[in-house]
Amino acid sequence: MKTTLTISVVLNVLLLGGGVMLYQSPVRSPKPKDESPVQGPESRVREPVPALVPPPTVKTVAAPFHWSQLVNTNDYRVFVANLRAAGCPEATVEDIVQGD
Repeated sequence: MKTTLTISVVLNVLLLGGGVMLYQSPVRSPKPKDESPVQGPESRVREPVPALVPPPTVKTVAAPFHWSQLVNTNDYRVFVANLRAAGCPEATVEDIVQGD
């Protein structure tokens, strides 16, 4: 039993050491393979890559709602049309008309 414990401890220490070494080593990315034939430095002129510009964002600011925008003292039909144009549900428009 003592031998098994000793082997287990030694293997765990080795694995821990290997893990620490892998964790501390820098990550190396593979170099891309250049499929073009070897050329001199003067013939490898790179064209500048255009910078990606994000599309402009359009912010719309809605005017604050006020009941005076809907109320028309001259015509009740205009008031109902204003309610519908403002996105008021039809059931609510019917309730308002019935209530008046």
